[in-house]
Parts: sequence; C-alpha cells; structure tokens
Amino acid sequence: MRMTGDKQSVELVRMILELSRLLNLDVVAEGIESENEVRILRDMGCEWGQGFHYSRPIPMDEFVDGCGDYKKAA
Repeated sequence: MRMTGDKQSVELVRMILELSRLLNLDVVAEGIESENEVRILRDMGCEWGQGFHYSRPIPMDEFVDGCGDYKKAA
C-alpha cells in the first residue's frame, strides 16, 4: 500500500497501528521505499520497518556476514 498521497491508505495504517497497540502486538511495516514513508510511519508510532529504502534483497551469506558485529554483542 502506498502511503504517499492516499489519505485512505494512511488512515488504514493508522488504525492497524492503533489496534496493534491495544492488543500489545509489535508491527513491522513492510515495503518502505522512501524517507517520506519512514517519517509518516514514525510519526504514527511505528517502530519497525523493512523495505528497499533500507536495503535491496541480498544473498543470505552476505546478510549473515553483515550481522557479524551483532552476533558478537549477543
């Protein structure tokens, strides 16, 4: 769902986030493609997201290698 320029989509996302808070559930926004979408979601209180804005899909071995610093901290 595109978050830019579509008030109905923005309201739907807002309601999903509100319902998740009432149910004490975490939400991961998927398909984030722009800084503007990040800003809108953060303003709504969404804490987690993924999408092309952060990274294009990468092979698993590259992902695992990139997590090396996080594995050491755990």
